Amino acid sequence: MKLTKLLYFSIVCLSSSLYLYPLVDLSKTDLSTNKIRILVGEDNTARQKLLEDLKSELTTLETKWKESSDILQKKTQDTKQAIDGLKREAGHHPRFAEQVSKKITLYNKLLQVLLDVKETKKQIIEIVKQHIDYWEKYFASGGKIIERIEEKSLYTFSDLQAITKKIALEEEQRYRWIAKKEEEDGAIHRQEHQVSVKERDIRNVEKEIEDLKKQSEDVDIKSKVDVLDAEKEVAHKERELAEVRVEKHQKDAQLYESRIMVTQERIKALREDMTTIRNRIHIDKTEVSQYEQKRNQVKREVTIKKTKLTDKKNTVLAEKNAAQEKLNVYSNRFNIALSNIRQIEDWEIEFDTIPNAYAAYLVSHEQTKVALAEKLLEKIAAEIAIEDARLEQAQVLYETARSWYNLTQGLYRDGDYLDKERLSFKEQKHTILADIKKDKKEITAAHSFIKDQFKIVSNLKKQQEKLKSFGSKIAPANQKKYEESVQLLASASQKIELQKDVALNLSELYTKLTDLKEETLENVSFMLQELETVGVWHRATSAVTWEGIKNIVPNMQLFVQGVAATIVSYIKHFDLHEIAYNLSTITFSQIFFFILFLFLSFILFAFLQAFLPTVYRTLMTTEVDQRSMYGLNRFLVVWVSFLISIFNQLYWWFIFLLFSLWYTLPVAIMLIFLTYSIMFWVYASRVFLHQFLIINRRSDYVLLNKRLVDRFAFIFSFFSVSTILILFIRRMFMLVMTYQQSEFPNILLRVYHVVIFISIVFSIDKEELLYLLPAKSRFGQTIASLIQQYYYVFLAMLLGLLVMGDPYLGGYGTLIWYIFWNTVFTMFTLVTLFFIHKFVRQYTEILFFQEDELSGSSVERFENAKTWYGFYVVVLFLSFLLLATMICANIWGYGFTLHTLKEALYYELPYKFEYAGSVVSLKVIDLVRICIIVVLGFLSAYLFRRFVLDKIFEIHYVDPGVQNTITIISRYVIIFISFMVAFAQAGLGNFVTYTLFIGLLTFGWSFKDLFTDVVAYFFILVQRPLKLGDFVKLDSHTMGVVRKISPRAVILRRKNAVNIVVPNSTVLKASLYNWNYTRTYIGFSDIFFAVDFDTDITIVKEVLLKILDEDPDVLKVPQPIVRLDDFSDKGYVFMIRGFLSSGNTLRQWDITSNIRFAIVAELKKKGIQVAAPSVDVVIHKKSIKDIYNHSNDVLDQ
Repeated sequence: MKLTKLLYFSIVCLSSSLYLYPLVDLSKTDLSTNKIRILVGEDNTARQKLLEDLKSELTTLETKWKESSDILQKKTQDTKQAIDGLKREAGHHPRFAEQVSKKITLYNKLLQVLLDVKETKKQIIEIVKQHIDYWEKYFASGGKIIERIEEKSLYTFSDLQAITKKIALEEEQRYRWIAKKEEEDGAIHRQEHQVSVKERDIRNVEKEIEDLKKQSEDVDIKSKVDVLDAEKEVAHKERELAEVRVEKHQKDAQLYESRIMVTQERIKALREDMTTIRNRIHIDKTEVSQYEQKRNQVKREVTIKKTKLTDKKNTVLAEKNAAQEKLNVYSNRFNIALSNIRQIEDWEIEFDTIPNAYAAYLVSHEQTKVALAEKLLEKIAAEIAIEDARLEQAQVLYETARSWYNLTQGLYRDGDYLDKERLSFKEQKHTILADIKKDKKEITAAHSFIKDQFKIVSNLKKQQEKLKSFGSKIAPANQKKYEESVQLLASASQKIELQKDVALNLSELYTKLTDLKEETLENVSFMLQELETVGVWHRATSAVTWEGIKNIVPNMQLFVQGVAATIVSYIKHFDLHEIAYNLSTITFSQIFFFILFLFLSFILFAFLQAFLPTVYRTLMTTEVDQRSMYGLNRFLVVWVSFLISIFNQLYWWFIFLLFSLWYTLPVAIMLIFLTYSIMFWVYASRVFLHQFLIINRRSDYVLLNKRLVDRFAFIFSFFSVSTILILFIRRMFMLVMTYQQSEFPNILLRVYHVVIFISIVFSIDKEELLYLLPAKSRFGQTIASLIQQYYYVFLAMLLGLLVMGDPYLGGYGTLIWYIFWNTVFTMFTLVTLFFIHKFVRQYTEILFFQEDELSGSSVERFENAKTWYGFYVVVLFLSFLLLATMICANIWGYGFTLHTLKEALYYELPYKFEYAGSVVSLKVIDLVRICIIVVLGFLSAYLFRRFVLDKIFEIHYVDPGVQNTITIISRYVIIFISFMVAFAQAGLGNFVTYTLFIGLLTFGWSFKDLFTDVVAYFFILVQRPLKLGDFVKLDSHTMGVVRKISPRAVILRRKNAVNIVVPNSTVLKASLYNWNYTRTYIGFSDIFFAVDFDTDITIVKEVLLKILDEDPDVLKVPQPIVRLDDFSDKGYVFMIRGFLSSGNTLRQWDITSNIRFAIVAELKKKGIQVAAPSVDVVIHKKSIKDIYNHSNDVLDQ
């Protein structure tokens, strides 16, 4: 068997090398060379058609514009003349002044609408021109949407940074175009709504005109109609304007859509370049060190700059403190409260004298100085933040370069270290996002501050004007204060202007800071994205892409078209003179060596042709004793016979291959040669298989077991033909599609991997696989039965794992091995802990139980040992479960520890509860505590029943129904208390009470019947109209023994073992017959029977009393009753009524049956019969003829 496998794999390997031989020069082809790029799947024909349609549309629009322009111009002039005429008419006809004024207003509006229509139509033409110009530039560049990267064998981290920045800029541009397109779409919807509104207005005006025309045709009516006609004309033009604007916004949206499309292509191209850079990036420690040096240099520069800024900050802070002290002094001196600081800052000052103005100006001036100092401090803080952002950017660049180095060197093998890296970049991303949000708010605040300064400047001007108004009224004593007040106002104006400049500078600084943060964010986001793809879930970059798979059909179509076009073009342009010229360019030395090589190959061919038959005969006649050597002999015979069969064809194929390597043949000739090669090697593979099978059969199946012959033939045929087709077609594709960057050649190689996997997997024989399994063990037998039943499913799964695990196909090899080994370790851990748990539980039983010396059985070592042992088993199981969870979590890379458990328990849930103005938040530990307290409540209810109520019921006799009622009510009370304690402990006591009250009201209203049943349940428990075991009856169909009383219904069991579910509310509403309501006696159902009138009734009564007296179940007290109840058509009717103990309630039917049996027997002994129903039939005589005639009539009918 081993020899068989060895021979088989030798054949596979030799065949692979044989088919790969003619393709030795494939490695010379560089698929990544950036030559002419063909965009597979991107149809430029549709875009050319779009451009032609736009040009045609532009021609139509310009033609229409020439026509409509004249019409609009004439309409505009007519409207202006109408307005002038109406203005003249208004002076001559005062009676109609109001109507004329309305018409003038409407015509002015119409004039503006006409101008808007004209302008909008011009804009439409301009937009279409822009759209045409956009696509013409696109096609003029040859569809080169963006400058591609320079082709390199290796790229640096700087190249990666540059391409990342370009992608970010293009993404930002795309978002802008999308936002503008959405704005245009919104404008289209608004204008379409405006069209519908104007159409409704037109209909209303037309209806109003018709109504007016139906009235008398006096002058006033005609004037109103004229106004409405003008309004109708304006509405028509407004509708036209809305329609034109819809068209304009549609053209804008189309232009933005084209820009979005091209921008997306740019992004796609840049991402392809980035993929190329990522696949060829090389970062060494030197480059990482350079980034570290840059960071250190930036750090030194930032330190120096921050020192200077700190000194400047201290100076400004001192100025601010000095101004603040002066402000406080002036505020106290002039008794001006600083509580209304807003009015002081805004210079909203009211005064009636110069001294008052002077005092207020001093305070406001100092406040302005304080505000300016604060603004300068904000500016310094922003400058410091910029320096920190520079340092942060340099730090992030260094960390990104270091992470990329670790990534490319495969140093991220430790999952914990990789998780720390991811966490670090995530935290940086969140911090940067928060900083950007805060900085944008600062920009908004700066703009708002600048707007507020205009108001302050206006107030200052008002103060200056008001101060000037006192110029002629100023007393000599206040002249100096007046002059100082003027100076204060001038100084304040300068400081306000300076504040505006500082605020504007502050806005610019924060904008710069935001840009720095966003650049840093791009680097962090990019690195985080790369780190997210690393790990077990990372798909190998060399694996086949979905984009390449989607392009298989387009690539094959292009390939077939290219093959046909190449061959047809070669035939059409075939020229012997050109071939002769090309041959003449070959040097003499090249020709000499080629002829020499041909001569040597011919000698080798002649030698082999003469020598191979001799070798074949020698091998066939050689006798070998050992079977292994005999198998090797037969294997050589197969190869020699194969070479003899195809030697001539192989020689000429080999000569042509050498010629193609020596001289560059036309592509068409190479395609024909490769097509012939496919047919030749398929034929050769069939010859080899045929020779192998014949020699194997003649040699008594020494090479391959007879049972495996058919499988081998299929697998060899599949493998050989697939190999030939894949490799030669790949070579042909690369010849035809030289200038196309396509993934198809790589996909063909990946398909060849699948062929190899299929050949290997399906060469596994089921019998051999079963032979390798241990047949005696139960595990081996189970696996063997599964393989026997699902053999082909097993092979399919194995093939799927190989395909998914291949780095060039599925690309998830790391994941598969990760899952495999972690599963193995997890199973080993669980099995080990299972046996340890079993061992611990088994050998700790002696703590709770001991062996009884008399009986030899286990007995409790102490009181309630079984209960405590149950608790112990549960706790032990939970402990081992927690330990298993922690170990398995660490195996799977989640790092679950006690600290992690503690963090998880104290995690604050996002849900918050508001009640009575207070907010209560919950943690996971609160939920755990609630669950524990509730479980303890259930346990307490059980223990209370077990150790309190049961002990009381054992000492004092209590009715079983009362016992059940007390037990149920006590259990619900304890559980309810535990619920309330649990939620109160979590701080939700009042909230739960309020919610419970509302919930009960809602539940009672929504489910009235169910709520009524629950309430009736407690009434039943308290009033006890029935109890467990009572025999009750509600109506003739609803009766039975009470088996269960639940919160929803009472369960009755009928005599025929059928259960009846009766809602609790029905039990309380209906009339209830309860045979066991009291614990004394009951009367069985009355027995009625009749005897003939000729019977001695005294004897009957004596017999009945005797039977009742002798029956042991019939009570003597109260005495049974025998009564002559009635005279019926059957005879005397007797009624028997007896009384039974309440314990015989369920036996009453058996007892009455026994009494009936006894009555029948005793009466029979006395010769008395129970009367039977009797019917007297009276027949009046008729003639036979009448009866006969009547019968005939009936038959006729």
